[in-house]
Order: sequence, then structure tokens, then C-alpha cells
Amino acid sequence: MEKMELPDILKTSLMENNTAETYRYLAVSTFSEYIADSLVVMIVNGISFLLSFIISAIVIRLLSYILNVLTNLPVINGVNKIARRCSGRCKCIIFIWIGLLILTLLCDTTTIGKQGMALVEQDTILNFLYNQNIFCESVL
Repeated sequence: MEKMELPDILKTSLMENNTAETYRYLAVSTFSEYIADSLVVMIVNGISFLLSFIISAIVIRLLSYILNVLTNLPVINGVNKIARRCSGRCKCIIFIWIGLLILTLLCDTTTIGKQGMALVEQDTILNFLYNQNIFCESVL
């Protein structure tokens, strides 16, 4: 085994699995059959992984192409624009809420936090968003 020109990982794996149970699983009776069958199983597993990766990559690219073609249809394109606007606004509100949460955590410890909270309380939109902040309600 030590004279074989195999990577150390394969050598240790073959040595660790050199048991009677593995011999029964592979249906072999000699050490040379065990090594041959083990290497064949590893090669087949590697090839099957590579083929499944290539096939899934092709399927994903094909679906992406089909979806790109479908998004150019007038109705779907309009719905996409509306959905992008809504998701952009939701992201903006989430970022503002995270900023307000950080500001809330800093309001008692720093002067910047106190000044920031004073500005939030003066502004009607920020004050409304602060009062509706889900993160502050769940964290604090």
C-alpha cells in the first residue's frame, strides 16, 4: 500500500476502510480486489458528481435563458418593473430600520446617539418609521 503512487488522502481512506465489513459490502475476498473495487467506486462517484454538476449547470442556464425571454413580454415586463420598485422600497425601509436600531442602541451611550434621536423625533417620516420599527420591537 505504501509503495502505491496515490495521494495521502486516498491512502488513509483505503487503510481506514480495510475491514471485513467493507470486504463484504464490496463482495471481494483479497486485498487487491478491495483496492481495485474501492478505486472504481471512488472514480464512479467522481464522474457521477461531475456529470450531475454539468447537467444541473446546463439546466440552470437554459431556465435562465427562457426566463429572460419571458421577461421581455409586455405584461410580465410591466409587472417586473412594479415588483422591482416595491422590493427596492422594502429594502430601503429595512435599511432605515436597521439604522434606527443602531441609533437606538447608541442613544444612551453617546452624544451622537442622543442628537440622532432628537433629529428622528423632529422629523415626521422618520418618527413614524421609528415607531413602526419591527427590529426595535423584537430586539429591545
